[in-house]
Amino acid sequence: MENIYKNLINIKSLMDDLFKLANWPDVGDIDGAEFQEIMVKHGWLIPVTVYAPCDPENCNCARFYYDVDEFKRGIVCYRRQAM
Repeated sequence: MENIYKNLINIKSLMDDLFKLANWPDVGDIDGAEFQEIMVKHGWLIPVTVYAPCDPENCNCARFYYDVDEFKRGIVCYRRQAM
């Protein structure tokens, strides 16, 4: 059981390093969204449909979606999975 716990800590550390390497969420994605797709595939990023910026001053999605109507229709933002 101790080895499983150590492995989980190592995986979390690896994922933290990958997020730092990608400068997530400021760059959005790397190489045509490959980083984002991989993280979603493995459950490290969770797609969430939102209808308004989460924080008007610090919402990363709002930096990419300027049109208020886009938010009204719903856009997919990605949240980092808590560990």
